[in-house]
Parts: sequence; C-alpha cells; structure tokens
Amino acid sequence: MTNITSSKRHRVPSVLSQHIRLKVSGRVQGVGFRPFVYQLATALDLKGTVCNTASGVTIHLLGTVESLTGFEEQLTSKAPVHARLHRIEKESLPLADYEAFRIIESQTSSELNPLASPEFQYNQISPDIGVCESCLAEFNDPHNRRYLDPFINCSDCGPRYTMMSRLPYERQNTAMNAFEPCSDCLQSYQNPLDRRYHTQGICCPQCGPKISLYSAEKTWMADGLEAIHKVAEVLKQGDLVAFKSVGGFHILCDATNDEAVAKLRQRKQRASKPLAVLCANVEMALKLGEISQHEQTLLSDHVKPIVLVNKKPQNSLSKHVAPDTHRLGLFLAYTPLQHLLFQEQEQEQEQEQEDEEEGREERDGGGREHDRIADQLARVELDEALPERGADEVRREDGPLGMYGHDAPLRTARAASARPAGRREAPRRRCRRGRGRSP
Repeated sequence: MTNITSSKRHRVPSVLSQHIRLKVSGRVQGVGFRPFVYQLATALDLKGTVCNTASGVTIHLLGTVESLTGFEEQLTSKAPVHARLHRIEKESLPLADYEAFRIIESQTSSELNPLASPEFQYNQISPDIGVCESCLAEFNDPHNRRYLDPFINCSDCGPRYTMMSRLPYERQNTAMNAFEPCSDCLQSYQNPLDRRYHTQGICCPQCGPKISLYSAEKTWMADGLEAIHKVAEVLKQGDLVAFKSVGGFHILCDATNDEAVAKLRQRKQRASKPLAVLCANVEMALKLGEISQHEQTLLSDHVKPIVLVNKKPQNSLSKHVAPDTHRLGLFLAYTPLQHLLFQEQEQEQEQEQEDEEEGREERDGGGREHDRIADQLARVELDEALPERGADEVRREDGPLGMYGHDAPLRTARAASARPAGRREAPRRRCRRGRGRSP
C-alpha cells in the first residue's frame, strides 16, 4: 500500500481554505487511482470528491493551502505503480460545502466513447495486469475463501482492457456486470482500507464466474476443478484443448509430444512459425533457455511479455515448437486460471511418481472417458455470462496458442497483446508490447 504522509493539524478558519478542481488524464482508471486519491485526501484532512470521467479522473478538493500543496505533490510522487499521469489541469473554484471526502458516481458524456475515439482516450485504458503476489498468496491458502479461485483479482491486478466495453471504468461497463457481488465481496468493495476497495472486477467462488468443460460437439463434460482435472487428462493423451483465457483462447497441447505439436500446427495451418512457451515461473523458464538477469526482470514484468532468449542445447520441448531457429519465446503465467492448470498437472505428476514407487499401475484419472473425443478439439469456456468477456461489445485480443509439457508444466503460446502504455501512440501504428508479438 502506498505510504501517504498525513498532516492533520488544528482546524483552520474557513477564510484560509481553498477549493480547487484537478482534472487528471492518462492511465488513471483500473489501476486503483480513486482509492489512492481517497486515502491521500483523508490523510491530509481534505474534503471533496473524486470520480471517473470519460477523459480521466476529476478531483474536487477543499482545505488549507498547505494541505492542498501536499496533496498535489504526493499525487504525482506516490501514485499507484500502474498509473501513468500525463496531464493535470488545475482550476480554482468558489468555496463549497463538503461534509467529507467521497468517491462519487462516474460522470459520462454522451459524445464520448473512449474505446472507439481519439488516441488520448484510447491510451488511458489500463492493460490487463498479471495476477499479483498478494492474490497468488490467497489463491494458494487453503484457509482463504478465495482458495484456488480462477478469477481472483484486486485493484493491482486482473483483466482491465479486455473486459471493458467503454469508459468510465465501472462494473456496469465491464463483462462483470452480470455478476452480483456477494455480501463479503461488497463489504471489501466498500472498505477504504481493503485491497479490493472499488475493484470493479471483484468476485469470489460464491458470486463470480464458473468454469465448464465441453466437447467439440458442445456436450457438457465437467464443471469447476473437475473440469481442470479433465483438461489435464486430455492434454496428457496428446489431444488439443481450447482454453479460454483473458481476451481469447489458448490452444493447448503437450509441448514435448511431436505428434501433438504437429496436430496443433495442422489445425492452425501454421507449418513452421515459432510458438512461444508459457511457463509457470522463472525457474521453469531457466530450464528451457539461456536467460540473463535483464531478461528475467522483463519476464516478470506485470504485463508478462514474451521474451526472446537463446535456447538451451538440451531441453524437453518438441523440435517442432520453434524449428530452424536458436531463439525461443518465453513468457510467464499471468492468470490464476493458468496457475490452476499448472498445479493440476504438477499434482498428477506427483501422484504418478507415488504410484510407481508403490508398484501400482499408473493412475488412469478418467482418461478413457476422453478416448471418444480423440483427434477432436475440446473447449473450455466459462458458464452463463462470462463469455461476454469475448462478446462483441467487449474488447477481444488475438487468441494465443499454447502447449503443455510432461517433464515440466509448460505451455507454448503466441500470446495476446498487452494494451497501450503510452499516451502518444498513433491509433494506426500501435506499439504492442509483449503478448502482441510473436517470436
């Protein structure tokens, strides 16, 4: 949490107070900026409001000159890590009567639709942000109510660009509008001290989207964790699975299986184009490529870009993954759903090792059930309203390709793009970072 300096003092007569309005443009929506402004204003004993608008964030402040000066200084120096403040317009206003500082309803303008308008609006949209360490800690905690939640997110991470239909960034303008938050999530959403304060994508296993597995004929096969288990089994047999991720699908297969990779290339009609490898963590990536410290830092960036590295002479990948090149594209898992599949594959490997040590037959894990869909494309999709994340009114990204390995949990992919980071990008020549590139 940002360290905000408080300057509470004896109340100053109103004649020494000032009322100002700040209009902030840049990447200030979907990055925890309003909660940050609320905490900063409260710490400085300022009154007023903050709200999203179609062109950024508008802040009204009432307080002493000293407090207002401190606010403006800390607004830029201690802004959330994913925020980018491009312009701040300041205007003095007549004194007003505010009871406290509040986050108020967003202001919209009928003539502005930022997702289809000029570059200054386009570029204020936050890119999707890889799952943060705090959420991963909850995800892996059996005692946490969000344990193994494939859609866990907070103000510092999760889908942004791909689930938005328009600005301002409010829940009703996202694919999460169809999901009513439960009482626990609502309490977190309304608590200024909570990490999920005003997190528009807030949800939990009780109130959020669900996972379902369907065959190529759209026949239901499984829900929830059982669906993930069956996906791992299908991949183990050398078949393909369309795995819905942020902004599109990963087409998964066994990255160590030459026949599986060949099948993937045939289905995608890509004879030799290199495929990038999605790894669970940096340690896994180090087993596949010669990676410098700089490349490790780049791999761990919050947008999880594809990083081109030199192949290790000996690795477990199929020769068809990136033929005719000494380079390999790697990137790290960036959604909790991907981490969930990695964990399932790892658990199955551990179970198989135990079975072998005890002299038992290798666990079948329901593999026979999938014989009937061999050589067909199975499909993982989210039930009910979640497919709205890929609906016409919600932003879509190029569907990445993915693979899954036996020796180490891994998948290869031509990953989807991380969206614009800079304000001055021309709409017709977008510099797409990381997942927008194919190695």
